[in-house]
Amino acid sequence: MSSPSPTHSLSSPTISNHHEQVLPTPSSSTTTGQSIPKNNKQQALRQELEQQLTEKKKQLEESSSGIGKNVLARQISQLEERLKEMETQKYEDETVISNERLRNLERDLAAYRKPQGL
Repeated sequence: MSSPSPTHSLSSPTISNHHEQVLPTPSSSTTTGQSIPKNNKQQALRQELEQQLTEKKKQLEESSSGIGKNVLARQISQLEERLKEMETQKYEDETVISNERLRNLERDLAAYRKPQGL
């Protein structure tokens, strides 16, 4: 079952009846759309690590072997360290994004204030 191919409307910004090229208007939504899958992936990884941490803690409580407890304790500390690293990376990423936005706003403001005749 195939659907008919889409037809271009006359109001499409990328099509013109003239011979000059018409380009689409840039949108800031493309930059935010790229970070959403990354955030979903990071959130899924974080949930998986938290689940593993919970399981390891439960196994540690139920363990009777000294060596087994030592191994589980080390695994728990590694998982906790990884979760802390993820949290730190999240804040660093947010800071970089905020700084980029600030620079863009400052650049736009400077361009707006610049005399048009120069």
